[in-house]
Amino acid sequence: MEVTRRSASLGALLLALGFSEGAVAQSYPNKNVRLIVPIAAGSLTDIVARILAEGLSRASGQNYVVENRPGAGTALGSAIVAQAPPDGYTLLLGTVSLVILPAIDNKLQFNPFVDLQPVTLITEVPNILLVHASVPANTLPELIAYAKKNPGKLSFASQGFGATGHMAGELLKQVAGIDINHVPYRGSAPAAQDLIAGHVHMLFDALPLAVANSQNSSVKALAITAPERAKAMPDVPTTAEYGLGDVQTSSWFGLYAPANTPASIITWLNDQTQRTFRAPAVNDKMVAQGNRLRLLGPAEFKAFMAKDAERWRRVAEIGKIRVE
Repeated sequence: MEVTRRSASLGALLLALGFSEGAVAQSYPNKNVRLIVPIAAGSLTDIVARILAEGLSRASGQNYVVENRPGAGTALGSAIVAQAPPDGYTLLLGTVSLVILPAIDNKLQFNPFVDLQPVTLITEVPNILLVHASVPANTLPELIAYAKKNPGKLSFASQGFGATGHMAGELLKQVAGIDINHVPYRGSAPAAQDLIAGHVHMLFDALPLAVANSQNSSVKALAITAPERAKAMPDVPTTAEYGLGDVQTSSWFGLYAPANTPASIITWLNDQTQRTFRAPAVNDKMVAQGNRLRLLGPAEFKAFMAKDAERWRRVAEIGKIRVE
């Protein structure tokens, strides 16, 4: 009799939990949802976020409102979501910085691997290595050879300390064994402007931006840090073609929720994000602009993060890259 009572109680509990989860799925969302973008408006991250917000709003009948909260290398906006209630009403369009920041900053106010739940890895954007026309190199091997003959002479710009361009430059230094100097800027635009003006010699630029910047006669595109050439710049060889397959870097963008958000909400968000970016009109346009759509679900996204985090941890450790 006791066993029967316990079985009945357990069954009732499981049934209640099932009904609770189902109720959450059916009622979400029933009000506006904040989609935090930890970078300023107009950025590549912001563009992806607005496409996503439109798709989720259309699917739910509620407004997904993009809220730009830049600062501290994306840590400010990311922390807002990491510390938000796990109810699905505060989400993050996160970037590769979520795996770089822990490698370079011991004082980070949240743990991306504990406090955030990966939902969908949406897209990767490879980098293009651009150099100023005054640099006497027309291929990546020629650039490396010149840098080895002139240690410390070349400088490379980045979008900021710890940004993808910074880490890509450090990775090239380590793999190729060259001495080049890092010059951080506050964003992509000023870094590109100084490259065009000849104040710096090199820049790892995100592909959609590199397409425009490489059209300037003062700039040469030497290599793409991706497994294959880009349709947007088909004449630019990959680093792998030059025997530098380890120099593969990208900016990536994905959807996150606070940790412990109900599984039914995560599933709904993943399904609708996939549907938004698989739509031919969106998919074709993003691919044409240089995006590599990934659309990985929660488990695959988490594994992807772990692998990328280990790579940048090693680069930061070897390069002694730390936030002071």
